[in-house]
Amino acid sequence: MDLSEKKLKEQKEILERIRSFKSDDLRAYGSERKEAERTEKREYEKIERPYREAIKPIEERITTLERVKLRLPESDHASLDRELDGYKAKLKGEEERFIEKKAELERPVRELDLKIEKCSADVDRAVSEIKGRTMTKEEYRTLSHKMRESKRDLTLSYEMRRMD
Repeated sequence: MDLSEKKLKEQKEILERIRSFKSDDLRAYGSERKEAERTEKREYEKIERPYREAIKPIEERITTLERVKLRLPESDHASLDRELDGYKAKLKGEEERFIEKKAELERPVRELDLKIEKCSADVDRAVSEIKGRTMTKEEYRTLSHKMRESKRDLTLSYEMRRMD
């Protein structure tokens, strides 16, 4: 086996290791994402029920006032309109609070999605660089170390959020 064949074989081994590392990382990120989705779903159910219970009487009052308004003469609508506007503002406030809480619940999943995309892009970029030239063992170690650090950072940040 001459030197060029040996380098080519070494390069293929390195590519295979990086690909397997990518699949391991993405599998780990995927399981973390599934756990985050389950947590999000549980927490969503916890905030949705109180939200529904809070808006139900407001919606019923708005419906009642609108029915009453239809029966009254035009001259009596002004006071009902003010009351309706108050209830509609209250309803809108409840909806905004719910949307904020929901967005807060969705953030961990979105962050994991971004990290999964970043990891995938990093590995794809590294693989394409390797295909263009031969990577030394030291460069491979450096790349592997950076990828493990990125995975560890992700795991730590995920664990910290779970503790909160």
